[in-house]
This record gives sequence, C-alpha cells and structure tokens, in this order.
Amino acid sequence: MRIEDAMHSRRRRFAVLALLLALAGAAFGAEARRPDLVIAHTNDLHAHYRSFPDRDGALRGGLARIAWRLGELRAEHGERLLYLDAGDLFAGTPFYHFYRGSLGIALMDRLGCGAMALGNHELDDGYLNFLRARVGARFPTVCANLGFPDGEPLLPESALLAAGDLRVEVVGLIAAELPELVGEAARGELLVRPPAQALREWLAAARPAADLRLVLSHCGLEADSALAAAVPEIPLIIGGHSHSFLREPRRVGPVTVCQAGCYGYNLGVLECYRRADASWDFAWRSEP
Repeated sequence: MRIEDAMHSRRRRFAVLALLLALAGAAFGAEARRPDLVIAHTNDLHAHYRSFPDRDGALRGGLARIAWRLGELRAEHGERLLYLDAGDLFAGTPFYHFYRGSLGIALMDRLGCGAMALGNHELDDGYLNFLRARVGARFPTVCANLGFPDGEPLLPESALLAAGDLRVEVVGLIAAELPELVGEAARGELLVRPPAQALREWLAAARPAADLRLVLSHCGLEADSALAAAVPEIPLIIGGHSHSFLREPRRVGPVTVCQAGCYGYNLGVLECYRRADASWDFAWRSEP
C-alpha cells in the first residue's frame, strides 16, 4: 500500500471514530437529561391508609409505602417534585367511619400533597363534613364544576403551585354523574356542570402565568379521554374515579391521560420535559 493510501485510510478511520464518539455522546446526553418536573400521583385511596394482604399474602398499598417512595423521589428531584391526589380519599375502611375523613386529610398533609381533586365519596356525609374534615389542611382541594345555584363555587377552581422555578396550575373536575352517585340529602343544593364546559370557561378567564396547566380529574378514564378530545388545550389529565390500572398512559391527540389504579396499590410517576418552545413531553409509569 502506498504511503498516501495508508494515510488516507487512517484519516477515514479517525473520522468514523470521531463521528461514533460524537453520536455516543449525544445519546448519553439525551439519556442523562433530568426531567424539568416530576409529578407523583395517587387516586381512589378510599381510606386504605394501612397496607393490606393481597390474595398471595403479600402486603399491598398503604400510605407508609407511598411515603417511603415519595421520600426517595424528593431526595432525587428536590423541589421539582409535586405530589397530587385525584380524589376519593374518603370511604372504604373503618378509618373513615371513625374519623370521618379528618385522618386522611392529616395524612395527606404529612405526605406533602400539593393539591387534591374532589371525589364523589368526599361528599358521602355532606359537603359540610368534608369542609370540617379539611380545616387546617395545608393543601387545596380544587373543583371547577361544582357550586351553588348563585354561581358560588364550593371550592377553589384551581391552584397555582410552585415546583422549583416552575409554576404549575392545577384545575379540578368532578364526575358529571354526581347526582346519581351522591344522594340529595348529602349533596344539598350543589349543582354540577359538564366538565368540558367548565374547563373551557376556566381557560377563557384571566389566568395567572403558568409554565404548565393540568387537569386533576375525578371523572373516570373514559370521561377523561372524551375531555381530552373536547379540550385539547390542556396537555395533561391526571385522573381517578374508574380505578383504572394502566400499563402506559392514554394519548388522545396532544393530551396525555393517566391514572394509578386504586387503594394505593400503585404510585403514578410522571416525568415532564420542557421543550424549547415551552410545550411539554411526558414519560409516565405506574410503580407497584
């Protein structure tokens, strides 16, 4: 081989090697990118505050397991972690019947809950019982489509939460079939509006600046999917009510819909990555 050919071959090998190293570095950088925001979420705990044996005898659920995992996530992500609950914290075990919800609210406070959606079972003993149970709570319960005949809402429609330097606005919605789920004696004069209508009106109102807006819904998976199709401006719906165990999130157009089963079996973990154009990519998993 001539010297010129050997040098040319060597330069080609070095060029290929440099390209491979550059590609490997880019791939490593993509894999190593930390999420801009992490949202952990539960729904339909139904007063299952203690772990309980499953059919195979193994202990499942319980807030101690959730607290342990939240501690790990906070150690890893710091202020970028939010913990949300999509409602039906009440009703299901003697803990509720004895404490009428106040224990559940206190425990959610201890877990550092950022916001909670109102579930239908929070109204089983009347809305006044729920309001009494949450006296002193440090986190808001939000619901944009439930209120009194004069238009006064029962609860704040939404909450603006801080996650590090990000602002996350959370709007709550409850199932449209609430009158079929909660008797008139417990419901009182409360009126429920269609979730899509309430969400559109909420969006149309003057809103504070937020980096991400999401729905915290107690409407059920199919209703959430319909909501995503009707109001695609909100990119994320974290849901409850239907006790849906998902292997992967449901995608409806540009909207990601997720739910984490029930009774604390699973913890939903959503990694949120902000794009240069301020839109978001979501990677979701359900942790047993």
